[in-house]
Amino acid sequence: MKRHTRRKRSTREKQAQSQKRRRNILIAFMCVVLVCVGYIGTDVFIIRHAEPVSHMEEATQKNGNGNSKTGNAKYASLGIPSIALDDSVMLSSVIGEARKTKLSSVAFELKRSDGTIGYTSNLTTVETFGAVSMPAKKLHESVKTLNEKNITPIAVICCYKDNTAAGKAAEMTLMNGDKPYKDSKGNTYLNPDSDSAVKYLKEIVTESYKLGESVCVLTSLNLPDGIREGHSD
Repeated sequence: MKRHTRRKRSTREKQAQSQKRRRNILIAFMCVVLVCVGYIGTDVFIIRHAEPVSHMEEATQKNGNGNSKTGNAKYASLGIPSIALDDSVMLSSVIGEARKTKLSSVAFELKRSDGTIGYTSNLTTVETFGAVSMPAKKLHESVKTLNEKNITPIAVICCYKDNTAAGKAAEMTLMNGDKPYKDSKGNTYLNPDSDSAVKYLKEIVTESYKLGESVCVLTSLNLPDGIREGHSD
C-alpha cells in the first residue's frame, strides 16, 4: 500500500513538473507574442482611428497584365513591422489579429522613414547603401500566405525622407547650397528632381511586385516647407 502511495506521489510530482515546464514555455511564448501584438496594436490604433488627413495616400497597384495603376486610395489596414512577416509564429499572430479586428489587409514598411529597407533586397543600390535592416525573413512566402488567407498585403514605401541613401550618393540627395538639406529633426531627403533617386524608388516598387505585392502605398511625397518650392511635387 505504501509502495503504491509512493508510486502515485512520484507520478503526481512528475506530472506537476511537466505542467510547470509547459506553463513556463507558454509564458515565455506569450511574452514574445504580447510584445509583437503590442507593437501591432499601436499601429492598428493609428491607422484605424487617426484623424482624417488633408490628402489621400498615393497608391500604386499592378493589374492582371503587369501594368501599374496609380491613384488615390484610403486603406483601413493592420499596421505591422515587416519583420513580423516570417511565415511562422508572428505571421500567425498577424493573421489572427487581422481577423479579430475584421481588417482585410495588412500594411508594412518595406522602405522606412529612416531610409532602411525591411526585406532582403537583391538591388545593387540597396546593397551599396547598406540599407537593409531587420528584414522580413521570408517575405515572398508570407505574402503568398496572406493572399491565400484573403488578406491583402500592402507595401508601404517612404519616398523622399531618407537618412540612409541620402548623403551617400550626392546625385540623389536634396541639397541646401553645397550641403545636404536637413529638416528641424536632422532628417535628410532624396531629391525628387533626381533621375537616380526616382529610379531607386521605382526599383524598390518593382522588386516588391516581384515578391508578390500588388499594392504599394507611397508616403513622404511632400518636402518640408522652406525647401519644397522649386522642386517636383
